[in-house]
Amino acid sequence: MSTALFVTLVIAVWVAAGVTAVVVFLGRSGYRDWHWYLVGAILGPIFVPIAAERARKDSRTLERTVTGKGETSGNGLTVLVASDGSPEADQAVRDAIRLTAGRPGRLILASVVDAEAGKAEEDKEAARALLAERAEWVADGGPTPIIEIGSGKPSTVLLDFAESENADFIVAGRRGKGLSRRLLGSVADELVKRSPRPVLLASPPVADQR
Repeated sequence: MSTALFVTLVIAVWVAAGVTAVVVFLGRSGYRDWHWYLVGAILGPIFVPIAAERARKDSRTLERTVTGKGETSGNGLTVLVASDGSPEADQAVRDAIRLTAGRPGRLILASVVDAEAGKAEEDKEAARALLAERAEWVADGGPTPIIEIGSGKPSTVLLDFAESENADFIVAGRRGKGLSRRLLGSVADELVKRSPRPVLLASPPVADQR
């Protein structure tokens, strides 16, 4: 093996180790900034323990807002639906609204932002605006829409929301934005595997809906 080929192989393995650490540890834990891939490529295998440690960050609830006339008390379904603005997630919202139409209860509209977005107010504002718009899809007489925004590993944050809200079941799109399209929506996959509550995967999105 020539020296040039050996050096090229070493560099390729070095970069692959760092990028893989980003995908496996950080990507699945809610870190979406492309700069992490650059850091991983530069640090290579040195970045593996760093990424693993950072990924252990606990999930956090950034804010919770009750919309409409206030929180419903008494009997009724509590349904948590994950929303990120993708067509699949919007279909999940529509399916959840159909399932709860005309019934008392609560519809938890949940979104998970980048794990470091606690410092980025614009990310929370974008999530807040997205969920507020989806909350307006709920007709009068339906469940009370509640907006929840968290940061961290998406599946863990959603499961924490479902636990704290005592949700009867979870509705999610089969995939979402960015990496989740390639990871099955790995979020939907993990929810199905880890949730002690029923998980409903939304129907395929239909074009030309609001």
